[in-house]
Amino acid sequence: MPGWWAGINDNRGQEPCIDKERWHQELLGAGFTGIDSFIYDNVLNANIIARLAIERETPKVVTVLYRSSISKRVHLLERSLERRGYLLDFCTLDKKPRPGQDILCMIDFDRPFFACADSTDIELFKTFMRDLEGSRILWLTGAAQVQCTDPNYGLTLGMTRTIRNELHVNIASLELDSFEQQDWGKVVDVLNEYSRSETEVDRDPVTEYALVDEMVLVGKFHWIKIRDELRQAVQPHLPTKLVVDTPGSLQTMNWMQYELGPEQEGYVLVDVKAVGLNFKVSQRPRISQSLLSIIRILLLLWV
Repeated sequence: MPGWWAGINDNRGQEPCIDKERWHQELLGAGFTGIDSFIYDNVLNANIIARLAIERETPKVVTVLYRSSISKRVHLLERSLERRGYLLDFCTLDKKPRPGQDILCMIDFDRPFFACADSTDIELFKTFMRDLEGSRILWLTGAAQVQCTDPNYGLTLGMTRTIRNELHVNIASLELDSFEQQDWGKVVDVLNEYSRSETEVDRDPVTEYALVDEMVLVGKFHWIKIRDELRQAVQPHLPTKLVVDTPGSLQTMNWMQYELGPEQEGYVLVDVKAVGLNFKVSQRPRISQSLLSIIRILLLLWV
């Protein structure tokens, strides 16, 4: 094919294609941020998402949401944020947050907010959420899922999940094993990561973090619907066949049960005891001797 070896001068002597690592370096050299997202369909297509590398001319600003007073913990976190190039705005529930500005919520620091909130607190909270205009919220709370010390902090997780699903607000939670952090750098790391995440249909952003023993944990469960799984229960009396959902992709190979139709004259029912599989694909398809023997038998019976 014309042009197949056109890339010899830039180390593409065997083929014009390049791997993921080479794409990342080429994009960096072309003024992009490198590969932000890479999805390969295991057949032909590699989908790459990259952004232009634009230097920020203004410092990043984050709103700190607190309850009633700015404690020593807030000042420690403030210094960590300032070292990473952040400026801080301070806000309480009775004020309207600035539009489009990330919010770091610290109203769980003194005590679990929802476990101790009265009717006035709830109304202020509802008004605050209604006044949000394009802001992301990272809610710092106590440990509830890992090394839980007070189950009342679980109310925060329930509320953030409800707000995220029903109001479509970009809100995430970060559980802390201790509010007496000496180094708030990990919290700033999570804030940076969450601020960069995009809510897309084909990408599920991380919305729940936990800081345990100076290590950031995220959930990696793959949810299933029990009702759908029970519908696909194995029926011992039904035969199975090997199917490939995506042609050419061995990862989509699976066994599927099916209804066996009525026996027809001239057909032979073969009871398969073993099937050989490998990942090697020869240049020319070869038919095994056992398969040839079965074909010959079927032809003789048909005649």
